[in-house]
Amino acid sequence: MRIRNKKSFVVVGPEGQAPKSIWSRLTHALYLLFLALLAIYLIYFTFTRFTQFKVDGQVAVERVRVAALQGGRIATLKVKAGDRVVSGEQIVVLETNQQCAAKSDKAIRKLRQSIALDKQRLKGLKLRRDKSAARKQQLIDERRLGRVLELERRKQTESQSLQRLLDELDVEIEILAQEIELQQQELELQLKSHSEIEDCGFERIAAPVDGDVIAVNYHLHEIVNRKETILILVPETPEVWVDAFTRADDQLPVLSGQSVNVRLPDGTLSRAEVSSLKSAAVPFPDRKFDDYTPKESALHLRVKPINSEEAKRWLEFDRMAVTVEGER
Repeated sequence: MRIRNKKSFVVVGPEGQAPKSIWSRLTHALYLLFLALLAIYLIYFTFTRFTQFKVDGQVAVERVRVAALQGGRIATLKVKAGDRVVSGEQIVVLETNQQCAAKSDKAIRKLRQSIALDKQRLKGLKLRRDKSAARKQQLIDERRLGRVLELERRKQTESQSLQRLLDELDVEIEILAQEIELQQQELELQLKSHSEIEDCGFERIAAPVDGDVIAVNYHLHEIVNRKETILILVPETPEVWVDAFTRADDQLPVLSGQSVNVRLPDGTLSRAEVSSLKSAAVPFPDRKFDDYTPKESALHLRVKPINSEEAKRWLEFDRMAVTVEGER
């Protein structure tokens, strides 16, 4: 029923429903899904923020630097990158500008001659002692068979004289043996000094460990300054670790020896433990200061594998970025 009143009218009856589009329903569902995912993410972030920590780090493998102590021109270079070396093997020889003393073996020859003469003298004393000891034993045997008292008395006197002689010979032999030993030690020192004089002007560098050469910084006949690195080695069984840096205001409750996980570049987790935790400079060149106090003081976290098997896995990711994960 309609009631007309000039230009307006009132409709009395049930109002119809607006048509619902499938796109509007889909948009509404997506909006609700987004809100649900956002709520789940906030809950997960809050939970992990207070129960777990993650720190970015980098795998580091032990390397050994071979440097020149004095410096000079490379006279011999026996290795190249990729070669394998053995500990103690001579790999580099440098020609230095060291002032060398004059070579002379006169003192060595004199000392050797003195030792030879003393050895002959010692041999003669021992022979004399043996003969005297034999004569004394002979007198003892004859005294047992002696019949005449006067003859026995003379043999007893001779036996006493031989005993005194034997005592003197023993003392002289002992002193001479000690002198020869001291001369031998002096000869060894002279030979060592003579060898150093002969080797003067050269610096011979040997491999400090068994391992592989990964880099050679100089070539033959080039000049190397003092303490400069000539080549770099990776030991046969190198030590491997992860260096991670974080800000001090993160307040990580991490202790030395704590178990953590390291997420490797291939996505797998590796068991590890914290070996050291100390304050360190921020690993970036632009460090900001408030007067003399740094605004950010980083923590240096060093993590090592839990066993040798994990260490072998880490070797494959040398200098690659990883993530250290643990519980707060």
